[in-house]
This record gives sequence, structure tokens and C-alpha cells, in this order.
Amino acid sequence: YLTPEEVAYIVQNSRSKVLITSLAKREIAVAAAALCPDLRLCLVVDGGSGAAPFTDLDTATADFPSSPLPDERAGMSMLY
Repeated sequence: YLTPEEVAYIVQNSRSKVLITSLAKREIAVAAAALCPDLRLCLVVDGGSGAAPFTDLDTATADFPSSPLPDERAGMSMLY
């Protein structure tokens, strides 16, 4: 698994503005987020603690429609 410093390097090097993690890796993600001043949003996907700096994904997306977009496009993998 990656260390917080390695995660922070990837986040910063990719110029990411959002960091998404699982509850199981939340501790590493919190430490990494502290090293990434340009992050605008941190999400945890599998419920549990949405404590700062993370927001629970379900809470963050509750106001968005659940129906598909008319012009959905497949994303691409970003491999490191």
C-alpha cells in the first residue's frame, strides 16, 4: 500500500482537486490530504466517518439526480 507521502505525490503531480478514499484507507488519505493544499474536496465512499476533511459520498451527491445524463461518456483509466 502507498504511504501518505506517496499518495500526496500522486495527487499533487496529477494536479488533482478531489481525493476519494474508502473508510479502510481513510487514515492514510487524511495524512495525504494535509500535504495537498490544492485539494478542494475529499470524499469517503463507503459511508462511515465523513469527519473533516472528508465528506461522505452519499451526502455529497444527495442533491444530484440519480438518472443518467443524456450524453454520458465513458471515462478513462489514469494509471500511475
